[in-house]
Amino acid sequence: MNAITTDHFFYRHSITVPWKGEASSHSHSQYELIYFLRGDVSHVVEDRIYKLSRGDLVIVEPGKYHDIRIDGDSEYERINILFDPEALKLDRVSQIAACTEVVSLAERPETAAIFDKMARYHVAFGEEDFVVAATHLLYELFCDLSLDEQQKRRYAKLHPILSEALTYIADNLFTVKGVQEIVEVLHVTESYLFRLFREELNTSPKKYVTDKRLLAAQGMIRLGRRPSEVYAACGFSDYTSFFRSYKKFFGVSPSKG
Repeated sequence: MNAITTDHFFYRHSITVPWKGEASSHSHSQYELIYFLRGDVSHVVEDRIYKLSRGDLVIVEPGKYHDIRIDGDSEYERINILFDPEALKLDRVSQIAACTEVVSLAERPETAAIFDKMARYHVAFGEEDFVVAATHLLYELFCDLSLDEQQKRRYAKLHPILSEALTYIADNLFTVKGVQEIVEVLHVTESYLFRLFREELNTSPKKYVTDKRLLAAQGMIRLGRRPSEVYAACGFSDYTSFFRSYKKFFGVSPSKG
């Protein structure tokens, strides 16, 4: 189904034929919503894994590593939305996302109906009208979610060593010197840690740290700090490597935000 893409908003309603290949772990500089319609899948965010049921709404904060794991043979249908809450004036999302990663809308038909409207508007309207309507529906969604205490969905933890590694990285993101420092703290081998990252997150420890630093750097730049001072503050050793990594990750140079 055709996607809608603007600078601050992305929408797609899609159906995926099951493929049990490598998980595509990734992170965004925007918020992402995944409204799960059908399939046999789990949602992994950092070191937590949620088994999804029909009507589940996944809320992913910027900078969080996540992916969808295909568990069975049935088709996977969902609605994906990425958006910039500041540009769209959707301030409530940060309050919801701070305490909720997955919430069930199965018993909340009035809230689930918001996504039914989006699907109809996507077919009926042109891009400009659809984005305006969808923005209002997102505002209604977060107002709706803020009325009730969110139900906490149960999740399982990924490997405990991986959890320890992610916690250490989060606490020392801008100062950690490299993978060797992490393995010394955790008392494991570098090859073992690399295997955990590859199997659980489909990335390497080095790339995980770099991506997190780049997302933090983008946030600082958007707040008005100069790229020439941000690169060192975020743990990059030189501006040239920072510039290249930034442009590869975001598709624009640091000066473009």
